[in-house]
Amino acid sequence: MAYSADVHRLQEDAKQQVLSQHLAAQLSYYAAQPTSTRKRLGRVVISGETSLSFRVPHARVYRSLEIITSINPHDMRRLLEETMSQDDSDPFTYKIFRTKDMASRPGKIYSIRVLDDENEYGWIKMQATRGVDVEYEDTEEMKVQNPLVESRATTTIKLIDVGKYLAEKIVSVFG
Repeated sequence: MAYSADVHRLQEDAKQQVLSQHLAAQLSYYAAQPTSTRKRLGRVVISGETSLSFRVPHARVYRSLEIITSINPHDMRRLLEETMSQDDSDPFTYKIFRTKDMASRPGKIYSIRVLDDENEYGWIKMQATRGVDVEYEDTEEMKVQNPLVESRATTTIKLIDVGKYLAEKIVSVFG
């Protein structure tokens, strides 16, 4: 019985990791697209464990996506949901079903339901932080293949500087 539960947990972890990478690529792609008809995501920098996983694939399984964005907090939920679900070649749609404030800084933690047609495929947690100008400096650009959208050759994502990421972790532990 424990073996079956462990296998199920690993399958769920792998699913959430692929969804994290997929959404990181999708949000980065659409943040960079010009638009004249509606507001767009603005700047998006991938942070947290997701940023490390792109640099060192298979180093560790992670279960959430962390982004720093220039979106106004008032518009953040709506713009994230619209952006995540606008690609016709994306096999999924996304619905934010829970939102809570982050304790450490201005931002939100979203629980996102991932739907395949109308059936629930899974879920993922995303932390979206309103960035300040200094956080958009010293980022690393990386071209990545979206794991779920093959129609796009690559997407350029921006990753938070490793030193900044480690400094944030140290402050969160000792600060």
